[in-house]
Amino acid sequence: MILDDPQTTTIVECKRDRLHDVAGRRMAAAIVRTLQWIHSHSPEQVREKLPEASRTQDVQSDLEALRIAIPFFSSDGVISPESAQVAREAAEATVAKIRNADIDLAKTYTNDLVREK
Repeated sequence: MILDDPQTTTIVECKRDRLHDVAGRRMAAAIVRTLQWIHSHSPEQVREKLPEASRTQDVQSDLEALRIAIPFFSSDGVISPESAQVAREAAEATVAKIRNADIDLAKTYTNDLVREK
């Protein structure tokens, strides 16, 4: 992600069997296509596609929020180690269990499914 916002990622429990790999690859491909679509369209076009419940009555505020938010979304679905650290730091600010835990961030995410072709 650009400064890939890990708070907006999809979290899935990893179970390595053929069925989950196929479903995981399909889901990852769909998410990457969505991210690419978001980056290739204007905030106005993105807002038009948002569900009604995700919009406000103030169109200009929505558009400004999208202009600010879109650069934080990955264009390729990849999470960098730096972004994983940012997510941990954000969680540490409010969750004592995370703040006090010894977590190997490299074991908490994978980019394998978005890097496969």
